[in-house]
Amino acid sequence: MAPRHAQLLFRRELLDFRRERRVFRRLFLQPLVFIVLMSAPVLLVQRAQAREHKDVFDVAVQGPVDAVPGLAEALDRDPLN
Repeated sequence: MAPRHAQLLFRRELLDFRRERRVFRRLFLQPLVFIVLMSAPVLLVQRAQAREHKDVFDVAVQGPVDAVPGLAEALDRDPLN
């Protein structure tokens, strides 16, 4: 197929898309809306997890930490690190 014929075919298809508004909605708007709706819960979960990671925990120990076996190692582990 000659490039000129391909160009004319492509132009004719674009004109058909402009005439038929339902085709435009199905080809462009519907996938865009679907992607936005499917990504919204993921973004909300990521934002909630980021908020949880920002929380700061302070642990006060009265007396020497070495008095309780393993307390120092437990305080240095995640999520208290």
